[in-house]
Amino acid sequence: MTQPPITLTRRVRDPQADGLGVIGPRTILEAAFRTRTPVTIEGTSPYAGERVYLGATRRDHWGLTRKGMDYSLGSAPRYPGTEIAVYLIDWTRMEEAPRLAADHERTVNRILDQYLRAEVAADEEERRHLSQ
Repeated sequence: MTQPPITLTRRVRDPQADGLGVIGPRTILEAAFRTRTPVTIEGTSPYAGERVYLGATRRDHWGLTRKGMDYSLGSAPRYPGTEIAVYLIDWTRMEEAPRLAADHERTVNRILDQYLRAEVAADEEERRHLSQ
């Protein structure tokens, strides 16, 4: 293999990345982000063969911005001359990755449910404390 595969990684730095990104050859990921074309997940992942779009849209004080690369890892020792990068996934365009989208939705819903239960418990505790 002349280039490393494009796979998923949980090693993302962006706090809004939902804990998952795409890792692979920087030039390929950069081109896909720039042209807004999907990349195919390779390897042994249960999502292999699914295609994801790259880039996350964020609202900041300038308006809406689109961020692609999360960070670069530099050269890959096993693949001389190939730089590796981690790119963010565009979770709004998952039509070509139905299994990944379904698993992501279940995870997000589970986390939201945990937060809501914690909020309800905190509210109940505060009411008990105030009524004493």
